[in-house]
Amino acid sequence: MDVTPPNLPAEYGSFFLDPQSAWIYDSYNPEDYLMHTADGGKTWTQLVQSPPTVPFEDVSYGPWVVTFDNERDGWAESGHVGAGSGDVTLYGTHDSGATWNRIMLSDPPDATYQGWYPGDLGFCNACSDRVYYDPMRMIVVHGDYPGANPLGSVLVSRSTDLGKTWKDQILPLPGMAFAGDYVVPLQPVFLDTKDGLLPFEFCVSQVEFDVSQANNGLAVYATHDGGLTWIPNPTVLGDVRRDSIVDFVSMQDIFAACGSDLCATHDGARTWQPLHSNLNFDTDVKAVDFVSPSIGWALETKPDGSSSSLWETTNGGATWTQLSPTVIP
Repeated sequence: MDVTPPNLPAEYGSFFLDPQSAWIYDSYNPEDYLMHTADGGKTWTQLVQSPPTVPFEDVSYGPWVVTFDNERDGWAESGHVGAGSGDVTLYGTHDSGATWNRIMLSDPPDATYQGWYPGDLGFCNACSDRVYYDPMRMIVVHGDYPGANPLGSVLVSRSTDLGKTWKDQILPLPGMAFAGDYVVPLQPVFLDTKDGLLPFEFCVSQVEFDVSQANNGLAVYATHDGGLTWIPNPTVLGDVRRDSIVDFVSMQDIFAACGSDLCATHDGARTWQPLHSNLNFDTDVKAVDFVSPSIGWALETKPDGSSSSLWETTNGGATWTQLSPTVIP
């Protein structure tokens, strides 16, 4: 069923909490366009951000990302980058997005880059740093071009008080063979309050500082204490593409594109199995989403962008069946 809200902006973002609650917003000007539904899209409410409730100061160059923990509590995140550095700006809401307040952040005391505006969090954009935030914690995963971090390691910083205090952990790489690689962290994923996964890409590039020309590997580290400590994993999945397609179903069950195949692990990324199927995950598949170790969907788009199709698997990615959805007016 088509439940699209009216008058979508040219560039919009969305967040879907559950089958009933969703938010659609202008990616660059959320104060101008923020729509909310609590009934699965049957009706939409426009949340007008008018003075004195307008929180989105002109300090961020977008796009914004809006996330909600529940029907009422959420946050909006944006930032900007330049000359190798960047920063993150945060706002929070406790009334489903009707009003917002600035969340003031503090940089780690030994940060290479400080936030450009008071209350922003600075990071090294050239190093591919990742910043993760939820109401329980804030995590900065420091990426690494060769020589940025201690040899054979990467640094993870964690705060539970919006940056007033930080705890660092130095994570060893899977082996010294990766010490000369570009280490590119992906976004941490938390499956509950304690258990989470931290994926890394290891890029061996023939062109200095150009990771787009790299042959990549993927490793996944785990935490069971909310990100306070991370457990290194010595296994690296090879032949993954830049900005890997990775889908986390559980702490044990993970799917990732590897070459033209989809690879699966059911033991927390210690071992991987390539699944040779009727889909090409190297060039055609743009996204995968599994709801269990066996049931998932893939979105296929032809290289020239001429058409897209939706596929379903019920045997863990071994085979895929094309779906022909019907849109009900």
